[in-house]
Amino acid sequence: MRRPHFASRTRMPEKNDYGRHEALDRAALALSFVGDWLLEKDVIKDNPSWHNLTEIAHTALFELYQSIGAVHLGTKAEQKRDSRARRINAPDLK
Repeated sequence: MRRPHFASRTRMPEKNDYGRHEALDRAALALSFVGDWLLEKDVIKDNPSWHNLTEIAHTALFELYQSIGAVHLGTKAEQKRDSRARRINAPDLK
């Protein structure tokens, strides 16, 4: 299935902290929406096929959120570690 194209959508750099943070936020919003607004609906609960599909979507969004978060937090930890190593190894410029 192709995603609809939205011409007015601006492109942000995706390979930086902001891009990952934004993707993490959007995954959290989508996860919350599916969990709060679809899984809890009686019409979804009463139809086993729809409920199964909604659970699959919810699980996939949770896994996406966890995966993005692991990379985002790992990158932050690596940046802190590199920064600390540079400070420790920096020559004393007195």
